[in-house]
Parts: sequence; C-alpha cells; structure tokens
Amino acid sequence: YQFKRRDGSLFWCRVRAKAVDTARSEESTIWILEDATAARETLMEVQAIMTNASVSILFTKNRLVTRYNRGFADMFGYEGDEALGLPGRALYRSDEDYARIGEAAFPLLSVGKPFQTEAEMARKNGTFMWAQLIGYVVNPEDTAQGTIWIIEDRTEQKRAEQTLRNALMENQAILDSAVLGIAVVENGFTLRCNTKMEELFGYGPGEADGISVQSLYPDQEGWELARRETSRDFHAGRISMYEYQLVRRDGTLFWARLSGRPFDLAQATGRSVWLVDDVTAR
Repeated sequence: YQFKRRDGSLFWCRVRAKAVDTARSEESTIWILEDATAARETLMEVQAIMTNASVSILFTKNRLVTRYNRGFADMFGYEGDEALGLPGRALYRSDEDYARIGEAAFPLLSVGKPFQTEAEMARKNGTFMWAQLIGYVVNPEDTAQGTIWIIEDRTEQKRAEQTLRNALMENQAILDSAVLGIAVVENGFTLRCNTKMEELFGYGPGEADGISVQSLYPDQEGWELARRETSRDFHAGRISMYEYQLVRRDGTLFWARLSGRPFDLAQATGRSVWLVDDVTAR
C-alpha cells in the first residue's frame, strides 16, 4: 500500500499483520511495515528497460528460453510469447557454434562472472546475423537460477568493419608501393610509416614507428629551423614544403624534400602526414 509520512511525503510499504491471539483476533494485532519504495522503483525500472531497450534481453534456465523483451522478439522475428520454452540451440547457426560458446561461457558463469563474445545467431526465418552477447547469472549465489543475456545486433557494424579492413589493406598496399617515404607524425614522434620511409632511413619493418622526428635531423640547428618553418606554415593553413639535410640510422647524410600538412588544417598542432623524397642526386 501507499502510506503518508508525518511531513506529507508518500512512500510504498509492504504490510504484514497477525493477531496477537488468534482466538481473540479482534483485540490486538501485530503490524510489520517494510518500506518497499526502492524495490518498487527498481521493479518499474527493470520493466521499463525490458519494454523499451533496443537490445535483446533474454532469460534462460536449463538451456531453455524463459523470458524475453520486445527487443528480442523484434530482433529474432518472434511474435508474442511464441519463443518461450525455445531451446537455446535454436538461436545459433550450428551445433558446433552453440557448443563452443557454451564451453567458453561455463567457466565464467559458473562462478558468477560475466561472459562476453561475438557470434553468428539465427533468426526465426533462418537468416543469420552477427551479434554481441553478454551473459550474467541471475543470482551469483545460486547459478542454477538461470542466466540473463543481452544481445546486440552487430551485422551492420561487422560489415562496416570488414569494409574498413579492406580499405586499410588497400591503403597499406598503396603506401608500401609508393616511391616516396610517407609518415604520420604526432607530438614530435612518428606513429607509423611506409616501407619506403623505413628504407630511406635504414630501418627494418616496424622499427621506425614511434621514433623521435628530431632524431632524423643531423643537429639541433636543423631541427629547430624545420620546426619554425613548419609551425609558421601550419598556423597559416598552408602545406609545408622544404628541403633539409637529414640523417640515416647509420649516420650518413642525405638531402630530402619534405612535404607535410595537418590532418585537419584548422588544427595546426595536431596530427600531420609527411612525404619524404630523396633529392640528394639532384
């Protein structure tokens, strides 16, 4: 029931009552009142989450679906309560996938720890989607009470990630085939560079990543000059292009044309990309 405090504020209360003497129940009664406001609010919040969450929320026990939200029904294509009692295996692409995820999840869930993975899952109509699964036991003190699964459809993200990976592979192939050295620089250090850049300065694969740009100049004077000219151009919103004498890893000198620009011309001190061309012969 809802009760009122002395100050007029309302709260929900769980009420228990019992006669002191059951033979004379009309005479005196013991009342036990428990503030249930927080519990009711929590229940309402859980119900709101279950109803409105865009992700799937699924309860399972003994490998059967026992409860789910509208997000699950929409995501997997079930109507109303028709998925209740469904075996968990029905949500996976194959027996092997179901067994593999079960074997990976059990060591964590059995001791009350959360489990997370990605897997291909099956909709009612037989189509498949990539999903992120996060599993929790309902009660860590008694894992036999079942498991809660939060499922997010990552099909589009997975497709976008694959497209991005392909683009990165293509870009890396272009960079590695370039006749100019190319480096990405931030805060005075190279973040990454292509094969030609490594060859120009005498570094092995990956060895030039993270080195100080200052170490590529033969002396402090040359480094300070390059910094001043670059800063002036970048702050003016221009590409910086000059020729400097640089030093290889083995100490030999060579002349190079450097062309650099910020990734964002509005951010003069941010990350920049540089092209390096050996012009010693010229």
